[in-house]
Amino acid sequence: MAFMKDILTRNIPIWEECAATPFVQEVQTGKLPLEKFKRYMIQDSI
Repeated sequence: MAFMKDILTRNIPIWEECAATPFVQEVQTGKLPLEKFKRYMIQDSI
């Protein structure tokens, strides 16, 4: 478990930076336009 704890601790700044992006913020608040979500899903499946 020490390995996982170390990995998670070292990457908290990266996680927080990703979570602060407009896309993630819009998902969290339910304000992400449907077209943006559709585009994301298409790109993610490629």
